[in-house]
Amino acid sequence: MENRNQREQQSSKNVFYPFFVSERDGGGVLQKRKPCVNIHGFGILANESMFSHFFPNGEARGRKSTSTAYEIRVRSNSGEWQDWQAIADDFQVVSLVDWNPETDVAEAFAENAKRFRDNFQIRPSGLVMRVSESMCQILDEESGLIKYVDPDNLAVRYYSQVENLCYPLEDQIEDMVAFRKKYHAYDESDNRL
Repeated sequence: MENRNQREQQSSKNVFYPFFVSERDGGGVLQKRKPCVNIHGFGILANESMFSHFFPNGEARGRKSTSTAYEIRVRSNSGEWQDWQAIADDFQVVSLVDWNPETDVAEAFAENAKRFRDNFQIRPSGLVMRVSESMCQILDEESGLIKYVDPDNLAVRYYSQVENLCYPLEDQIEDMVAFRKKYHAYDESDNRL
């Protein structure tokens, strides 16, 4: 009985992480971002609100900022890749398979796996470093880039250090170009890679 109560308490703490997606209207204009709990049949289940991992308040304010961050992105329903969004700590990718018991379950899972591969990407981002209640940076040891987490939608953004006189402008421009190649690459048809 005790294990069941512990599992129920644990599951009651779980939160579905919202993806932030943008769609184009009939005229091709990108519309305002909106949260979407699941997209293409999968979602992210976290142990608490993802915003609280990067921008803690209350009793969580003193939490250390050494956790590893990951970046995830999804395609919108119109097929466009969205911005890379930050995610951290414990999370699970949850598959929401819709299948009819009269059909082959293997087909439903194979179709869902293909949708997942085609519409979801995840990769390591770096170490989380909280600067203040409203500023959270990610230090990417692999590329040497410093990024920040946008508090509006958890998008991963380039952290400009123009005011840092010890950081030569040429190096900053080189880092900015590297960031744009990694986060904002487009093909010849203007489709995001």
